[in-house]
Amino acid sequence: MRTRGIDGFALNCGGWDASEPHYKRRVLRLYDAAASLDFDFKLFVSADGRAPDELKDIVATTRGLKAQLRVDGKPVLSAYAAGGKGFTDSTALASEAESLGAFFVPHFFLATGERQISAREAAQVAQRLGSANRYFYFGAAGAPDLIAKSTEALSAELKTRGKVFMAPVTPYYRGLPAGTNYRAFETSGFSGMATEWEAAIASGATWVQIVTWNDWAESTYVAPIEPVAPIGGTGRAHVYDDRFGDLLSHTAYLDASEYYIQWFKSGSKPAITRDRLFYFYRLNPLGRERRLGLGAHDASTPPHAQEPLSSQIHVQCS
Repeated sequence: MRTRGIDGFALNCGGWDASEPHYKRRVLRLYDAAASLDFDFKLFVSADGRAPDELKDIVATTRGLKAQLRVDGKPVLSAYAAGGKGFTDSTALASEAESLGAFFVPHFFLATGERQISAREAAQVAQRLGSANRYFYFGAAGAPDLIAKSTEALSAELKTRGKVFMAPVTPYYRGLPAGTNYRAFETSGFSGMATEWEAAIASGATWVQIVTWNDWAESTYVAPIEPVAPIGGTGRAHVYDDRFGDLLSHTAYLDASEYYIQWFKSGSKPAITRDRLFYFYRLNPLGRERRLGLGAHDASTPPHAQEPLSSQIHVQCS
């Protein structure tokens, strides 16, 4: 990860200690691991589910850790769907986080949910942030153009108001057939991710988070996966639970992003010093023909999609 330019991880926690104690224990192990590296790699917690009920302990626990990301001396803290749709309790949560001395970068859902965020809705976000002068747009579940245009609207509005904006970049979204999110968005290989990167760069977003939450179940992961053995000529690996099946390597999404990461950090397009070619292909069925033996990531019927899904091999050259 570090060799591609990634500086740290956001640790999404659906609980903390009182509700689900394993979160706190595992987070502390991650902080210990990051602190032991021979380079600077930072972490911060993003509170989800029941975790916002324990903000005080989250901040107190992570504040003094070596690997904790800090801004202006304050520990960075984020949140997903803070306050629910329509900013129900967002102001109170932001006030609590600020009172604890955290540099709070929350995500709030608009009442419009996952629809494209217009300039008008971006202004609503800015106005309703309260004491949190920062905002994280989750994106992920949407077509790349929708995410890119939402990023542009939010970045323009928040920059005008002097607020920090953390933009999303997502490699590819596809839920599992066994779950409730069996849907997919056409990204045309890496082209969709490149569109999101370019929107974040051109709009001047403060930070970028490569959104990979629920990554095994929703296929947004970029973590390198070493296949145990090839299956049908394609490397796969059994990583965690049986319900996720054998995961395909998504390393190309990470490797192809290196160029855009350098561009985002430096503010100018980096020189291409070697030729590289990345290819992408969708394995889940596109029509209602039955395909057997493809594993837990595939089904006899296609995922729900708002537009036709591609059956082409997509190639990215750099």
